[in-house]
Amino acid sequence: SISKVIAAYLLAVLGRTNKPSAADINKILGSVGAAADNARVELLIPELQAVVSTQSTGNNNQTNKIDMIQYILVQNRQGKTRLAKWFTPYDDAEKRKLATEVHKLVNAREAKLANFVEFRTHKIVYRRYAGLYFCMCVDHGDNELARLEAIHLFVEVLDQYFGNVCELDLVFNFYKVFMILDEIFLGGELIETSKAVILQRMAQLDDTP
Repeated sequence: SISKVIAAYLLAVLGRTNKPSAADINKILGSVGAAADNARVELLIPELQAVVSTQSTGNNNQTNKIDMIQYILVQNRQGKTRLAKWFTPYDDAEKRKLATEVHKLVNAREAKLANFVEFRTHKIVYRRYAGLYFCMCVDHGDNELARLEAIHLFVEVLDQYFGNVCELDLVFNFYKVFMILDEIFLGGELIETSKAVILQRMAQLDDTP
């Protein structure tokens, strides 16, 4: 039956046979005591190849559309970068240029405007806490509200860890700030959302001799 031919074809594909032939399909069918007319199988093969090819292309496109954080910047109102985490590779000159452009962009925006704005081929999502701007560069399809919550999570963990965190904490304890950042984000993705878990891990690291 057609269903058996389809099943045999898919098994052949799963077995890494790129373009199964009628002989491949009949060999699989024969292993379970079944058979199919070669002429009928030959007619079905082009249709099955088209379906499998379309499905594979769709999966690849979906994989390519995964949204991620490109980089995270923490800057003061004067444009000094207090933290920079790059999840996408840039050379040093481009990093300095991006930091300057991002600061000019967010610093010039009025408080009543939304906390996300178009930037080059991406978006900048940002929140201001006292004299510091916490900025994320994200893909166009990313959820701005989710990224704003991620920024707030990072700030809340910093505040609890340092106790009323200020700019000087970021300057003199930058290595701990990076440790906290790495507990929350990995490879441009949010990996931990529990403040308690993050703080517990930081306490364990602090106790490590």
